[in-house]
Amino acid sequence: MAIGDVARLATVADAARIADIYNQGIEDRIATFETELRTAEAVRDWFSRPYPIVVVERQGEVIAWASASEYRPRTCYAQNCEFSVYVDRTARGTGAGKQAMLALMANAASAGFHKLISRVFVENRASLRMLESVGFRQVGVYHQHGQLDGIWKDVVIVEVLLHDRHPNPPTLTNGQHLMVTKTHCRDEKPPIRYSGQVVPCNRGDWIAIRAEWELADTVVAGIRFENGGELIEYFSPTKLYNVFCVHDRAGALTGLYCNVTAPIVISDDGQELVWEDRWLDAVKLPDGSIAILDEDEYEASGIPSSDPDLDLEIRTALEDLLESLRRGDWDL
Repeated sequence: MAIGDVARLATVADAARIADIYNQGIEDRIATFETELRTAEAVRDWFSRPYPIVVVERQGEVIAWASASEYRPRTCYAQNCEFSVYVDRTARGTGAGKQAMLALMANAASAGFHKLISRVFVENRASLRMLESVGFRQVGVYHQHGQLDGIWKDVVIVEVLLHDRHPNPPTLTNGQHLMVTKTHCRDEKPPIRYSGQVVPCNRGDWIAIRAEWELADTVVAGIRFENGGELIEYFSPTKLYNVFCVHDRAGALTGLYCNVTAPIVISDDGQELVWEDRWLDAVKLPDGSIAILDEDEYEASGIPSSDPDLDLEIRTALEDLLESLRRGDWDL
């Protein structure tokens, strides 16, 4: 997602823009069996239903939306919802759909719903990758499930259990001191623990922590880590990577060092943040060059051959990270 994008609950005033984006998806024949274009009036009717609708704004304009709706009328399914997510053509591939889904998941969980379910065209790989990156699992495939323009289409059934994905971590406050603990995925290395301080951050749900490099001077992939230099470390409860802005003793930025991670864990008392390093790293130097690190070590770990689900999660997170670096989201 682009820095500055804002996800919020939709209002009736958004109906026309929601209809515009929905109609693009209908016209493109990539996301729905629907063929009849929607009007703003039809979308306004959605707001009379007890299901959340969210939008993502970029520079004041709605560029994506996601909504929940009734799954089945039987009482036993009352806590399950169907969902839809659509992104304006000009914003596809920028993370807006993911931000809309994360916002929908959080609001649906807060409203007491238990599960989100949908069906995705098998050829819509971009949507399937995005949904996997936020926790959806693929249940199976309905073959020849419906016709679109006279052609039978297969669909993938996807679902997510909301309350398994959205715990409520303690709130961290600016100036607070805490311990940061780095662990290693499937590795016998002992954890690395260091102290940090929470600092102000205006990057959505990201948490910024100031730490000091306490080890000897070293250079990693062109980035200088200097004893006494400052690191501003960014962690997110919804991203599977972190970003470290590395500064030398004089305060100059020497580069961005980023790690693919498991979801962060914050202790109940808010005194410790734990992150698990999942092998693959990436760096961006001040000249704009980007490199991936530790690919050989990752292959040697056995994960790519032994655990395809974890491998997909790690590689999806790496691509998300690389897209963010390419867009310049973290350029200072």
